[in-house]
Order: sequence, then structure tokens, then C-alpha cells
Amino acid sequence: MADINIDEATVWNLVWADGENHNDRDTPPAEKIEAGWADKEFPPNEWFNWLQYRTDKRLSSLESPVEFIKKFSQHGTRGATLAAGSTYGDDNENNDYVPVYLVGHDHLQVYLDGVLCLAGETYEEVGASGELSSKIKWRVAIDDTYDILCVAPNRANMPWLNPEQAQASAETD
Repeated sequence: MADINIDEATVWNLVWADGENHNDRDTPPAEKIEAGWADKEFPPNEWFNWLQYRTDKRLSSLESPVEFIKKFSQHGTRGATLAAGSTYGDDNENNDYVPVYLVGHDHLQVYLDGVLCLAGETYEEVGASGELSSKIKWRVAIDDTYDILCVAPNRANMPWLNPEQAQASAETD
């Protein structure tokens, strides 16, 4: 038997039925998706290609490394203490110090002088759970002598962190 040389990096990075001729991929009707395959049923190859494509796309997005957006406000640059109850983010003079994050999902991390703050004690997220926000509300006064670092995952290639992109992805799969 002859040895076959396969570039494993190439094979592992391929997505099923994602080539130029992806017309062999068709979404089954909603009733079939809900019911599943019946005993001894052989699905059309287009449905099976759709299933494999959808699975591969989801898995490849989970395998990609997570990138983080970091926004930094150095001590002495804010000019005054941030009062307890004040909003910090995209609608005031501190407009670019909180990256966009998904509210209520523990995606945002806030550090004062390198120490991780607890959400709900030092600050609270602004917005309804599941919404995108770039604001926080301080629960305590933050003196201008503190460095503030806000970190959140970059949602660009992560549809599960971006509600609009997740919906669009589900519709095109």
C-alpha cells in the first residue's frame, strides 16, 4: 500500500462543503430539523452537507484563539475623582475607556492599579442582560491616582458574543 502524504494543517483547517461549489448544501425544512432522521431514512446529500458545514463552522469558531480589547486610562489623565454613581464609558468625557461587551455574561474585567475589581461591588454593568454596552457605573469613588484597565473579548470573529452576527450566521447556515 502506498503512503499518502497529507498536510494535516491544511486538512484540519478545512470546513466541510465550504468550497466554490457549495450549491450541494441545502437547509432541511424546519419540521425535519425538529424531528430528526427517521429509522432507516437516508437524508439527501445536500441536507447532510448542510449539517456537516454548520458543525464545522461552529467548531472552527470555537477553536480560534480569543483576542481581547484593552482600554487603559492612566492615573492623572482624568483630571478629577470619578464619583460613586457616575457613568464611565462612551457618552461622556471618558469616552473611549470601556470596550464593547455583552452585558450580564462576565465578559468585562475591570482593574484598578492592576487589581481585578468585582462586578457589583466596585462597578456595575450598564444595560440589560444580553445587550451590548460600552459603559459601566462606578459604585465607589475612583480617585484620579488610580490606573483603570477595562478588558473584554474581541467580538469580531465570535458570533456567540455578538447577537446580531449570531442571528445572521444562523440564517445563512
